[in-house]
Amino acid sequence: MKKIKLISILVIIAVVMMSCTTASFSGLQMTKDLASFDVVKDFETEITVWEFLGVSGGANLGNISADNMDGPVFDAVQTEIQKLGGDAAVNITIVQKASIGNMLINGLSATLLAPCKVSISGTIVKFDN
Repeated sequence: MKKIKLISILVIIAVVMMSCTTASFSGLQMTKDLASFDVVKDFETEITVWEFLGVSGGANLGNISADNMDGPVFDAVQTEIQKLGGDAAVNITIVQKASIGNMLINGLSATLLAPCKVSISGTIVKFDN
């Protein structure tokens, strides 16, 4: 009976400890020299990223979902810029989150697959002529 209690406690501790993980990057911009601009609109989007050989929501060897070197985050920001008719994006915040489901997939695949959700927000701007 004591063995079952111990195993139950260890399982509960493991589930609580791996409930989620988050990495965040803030204040990024898609251009080096920022001319005067008008704010078009703030945006927020979320994408799923499938990475390879690593930890969900953490460091990984490769990004399976990227079809080029820029990757899905760059593509998502570019899509928002085009959709809103802007010229650039400023004040970009990227939050990479891994849920317990993502971590289970990661663990069951022996860290071969590392899925996570990436939330991206920022401000789309249009340059003054």
